[in-house]
Amino acid sequence: MADLQWGEVKCFFDPELMGALPDVYVPGTSEEDWQRVLDLIEARGWQWEFRQGEMTLPLPSAAEVLFRPLDAELVELKVWPVPGVLAIFRLMAAEEIDFDIDLRELQGQAGVDTLCGFLTDIGRELGKPVLMTPEGGSQAHPVLGFDPAHDRVVLLADYLAGVDVQVLEGALVEVPADTGMDRRAFGEFVGPRGELASYAFGWTTGSDPHAARLSVGIGAGNPGGGTFHAVIFHHEDGHAFSLTSDPFERVPEGGPDLTADEARAHEDLPFIWAVADEVMRRDRRAWWMRHWLLRTMCVQTLEVFERREPILLVQHDADDGMWQLVGASDADAGTGKAGHLHHAIDEDRTLVDVLDLPPGGSVTRTGAGSPWTGGA
Repeated sequence: MADLQWGEVKCFFDPELMGALPDVYVPGTSEEDWQRVLDLIEARGWQWEFRQGEMTLPLPSAAEVLFRPLDAELVELKVWPVPGVLAIFRLMAAEEIDFDIDLRELQGQAGVDTLCGFLTDIGRELGKPVLMTPEGGSQAHPVLGFDPAHDRVVLLADYLAGVDVQVLEGALVEVPADTGMDRRAFGEFVGPRGELASYAFGWTTGSDPHAARLSVGIGAGNPGGGTFHAVIFHHEDGHAFSLTSDPFERVPEGGPDLTADEARAHEDLPFIWAVADEVMRRDRRAWWMRHWLLRTMCVQTLEVFERREPILLVQHDADDGMWQLVGASDADAGTGKAGHLHHAIDEDRTLVDVLDLPPGGSVTRTGAGSPWTGGA
């Protein structure tokens, strides 16, 4: 089984979120450790290129390159663990092995497996952790890495999965806009150790580009506090985030508005992304927004479409992902009306309670205003 699954870690392989060249490092190393890495490169048969200034040279010993004169030209070691995937080692000091790797070359499960294999080879050779942080980020907050105790690559951003975060829905503000309705949802979250933060997300129907916005604020009034801003957009079969320097909303726990570069370098960025994921999973208004982003389709019976009957059955088909909205009358394929699910939510806000229904699931109720029952 793979060390990590693409669906669980794809945010950490997103060049927009992590930077195209995240930092990978092995702390607490020595000249001997560097030499073992150089020997490993040759033993594995990985393609490599060693350059000093503009000259391409044979692979030196660790002692030769680490203890060269201070005024010597800079050196760079390029390594291709597999064709098309480049790692660039900076041989600057014996005390730390560090290199960059290009996330644009590591997409999908194959990319995850390649990175895990590369980090594992280095970690096993040295018997030490090999850690990855966002490009320019703090080494105090690695997001993943090879763990010698487990002998595999693990997630180190402990807020990513299974985190005990409370997501508390706040106000929903709706204001007519030129293209439709501008909606902004606010809320708070509480982390497992009592960390407080605020968030806001929003979308405008009919807008171009078809994208939503997010603000997350932490540390109000404290050093390092700030408000992170991102764009949320349709990506593959789901959504993705992209940092932006354009502020969206002010939130109570926030601080100064951070630019995309400032946010990317912030030591708490992994926490921000993990909480953003929790908000998208737990806030019902976020489910609504996501269906708007994805332009999710539904079929309504004619009676429901014309508002002559309330919705009594919601079904999420397993085969094609279509949502079925049915009233008291039997569904008739000849008269059903297809449209976007988010328009149906505009008419019946109680649907927000069931928008996380998995494929193959269904819920029913006895009448308008009655609770939904059922599920997966």
